[in-house]
Amino acid sequence: MTFVLSGMAAAKPATHAKTTHASGTDDTKLRLELAKETTTVNGLMGQVSSRQELKQDFLNSVAHESGVSTQELANQIQKTGMNYGDLLVANAIATGASKKFDQVEASHSSLSWAEIAGAYKVGLDTIITKLKNVSAAVAKAESDLQAKDQKAQAAADKAARDAAAKAAAARHRRHR
Repeated sequence: MTFVLSGMAAAKPATHAKTTHASGTDDTKLRLELAKETTTVNGLMGQVSSRQELKQDFLNSVAHESGVSTQELANQIQKTGMNYGDLLVANAIATGASKKFDQVEASHSSLSWAEIAGAYKVGLDTIITKLKNVSAAVAKAESDLQAKDQKAQAAADKAARDAAAKAAAARHRRHR
């Protein structure tokens, strides 16, 4: 059985596509990991959307790992309705295979990302690394923002304590 991708015959269906790993078990693990990491990145937008700083870090990270601008990502979302994880995968495959995004995206209507990557001979491990890089960047940005929030809260608490102490001292002076 052969798949045809935009005029190009793919080597084999998904169950037989090869990656840089030798065994079928490794191939299956990579396919599962690709699906898991794509889902994780797809879910991150909801997680970061309430904080503008995190949202911007997320968008910049996806753009960097995808190799396209944040504006191009916005255009692709508007055109395709895809989530950011899927956009990252599609752009990574397109870049790795020297194909246009539209070609890769069109193939996804009937093939999985792993099948498309295999057909274009793009290593799943490279795509998985890009997805993990986005997750790690968001985790770091969240941690940095949490530390900043804690520092701001500590400063506010200190200011409140100082104001209360000053008010208590003023009351004490008045009552003497």
